[in-house]
Amino acid sequence: MRDLILFSASALILAGCSPASQAPADGANEAVSVPVAKDAAIEADANRAAELATRGGDGRPVALAPIAPADGSAVPGELACGFTASGDDAAILLGKGFVASSAQPMAVVRAEDGLHRLTLSNGQGFASLRRGGDFVGPGFTITLSPGESVADASESPAQHAELLVQREDGAKRTYRGMWRCGP
Repeated sequence: MRDLILFSASALILAGCSPASQAPADGANEAVSVPVAKDAAIEADANRAAELATRGGDGRPVALAPIAPADGSAVPGELACGFTASGDDAAILLGKGFVASSAQPMAVVRAEDGLHRLTLSNGQGFASLRRGGDFVGPGFTITLSPGESVADASESPAQHAELLVQREDGAKRTYRGMWRCGP
């Protein structure tokens, strides 16, 4: 029995002192560095969250298309303001108003189902249009919130702004961009 215990103890001691087992010569067990796509997964989750944030009860995305030059004739006014989303060149909301007038300014937006006319609910004349506010019309309420002015030597200096589009089914989306008013 004593010999069995000594043999077992010797085997354990030798096993602890031996080098690790050798890998096959063909390299089949070599460690391979594989890039992990953690950034792609995080980005996909962020994009999915943004997509969900811009959808409403019926599943359609909230999206405004650029205003065509001819669309401006759909609303009356002598002076205009336009909202351009960051990264775009064309306005997605065009508002018009009359100077020294009690008439409510109007705006136009283009959505997937066509052109929509909206009325500024909190003001009269062009001066109220410059301040932004709530534009309401069939199917939409759009809130324009102008922010800080941008240093600009033009006749129509721009302001940073946010445009919150709310569809009647509860869908909403916020655009960030520039608000520019003038002739």
